[in-house]
Amino acid sequence: MIRTLFFDIGNVILNIYPEDVVSQLTHTIGEETAVIVSVLSGEVHDDYEKGKLTDEQFFSSVMANISPEKKLTQTEFFDYWRSMLGDVTETFHYAQKLSKKIPVWLASNTNQHHINLGGVRSKMDGFAGAVYSFEVGARKPDERFFNAMLKVANANSSESLFVDDRMENVAIAEKMGMTVIHYRSHGQFVKDFESLKLEIS
Repeated sequence: MIRTLFFDIGNVILNIYPEDVVSQLTHTIGEETAVIVSVLSGEVHDDYEKGKLTDEQFFSSVMANISPEKKLTQTEFFDYWRSMLGDVTETFHYAQKLSKKIPVWLASNTNQHHINLGGVRSKMDGFAGAVYSFEVGARKPDERFFNAMLKVANANSSESLFVDDRMENVAIAEKMGMTVIHYRSHGQFVKDFESLKLEIS
């Protein structure tokens, strides 16, 4: 019996457009796109999403790796950074309806700026709660994230359903005993969810 649902946020219940950030930085700074992508998906970004860096430290580290001359201000950088956040998806509304019957938790690799200053926290009302990587000090697919997720939600892996768009995250959740859905589109998700014929309690 499934007693708890966990949904990833990015590109599952909230559209995100990281390519927009890369495009704006490329245009403003004049650095090659590949360099910017490498920095924004590398160790500095991982540390930021694990809560190891403040906004100021993240900005300084990114600029040191991309453009030591600092051709844009911290304010401009975070204006770009927030621009990746889009609208909620159809799955968001579907998950909110499910939350009236069963606890639905959010489980996301993310950073404090997007959650607190980008308006994501306020958009995520109506759920049982949320587990964010920057708050628990680990990112999916690290098992420590999943252990923290289950602990915070007071849930058992065998009674949990985990939904995520990244296969590596789904694979670890399944290995840990959870029922999983690899998210690729809203229509596919609904089909997969209904095919499970879950006894929700």
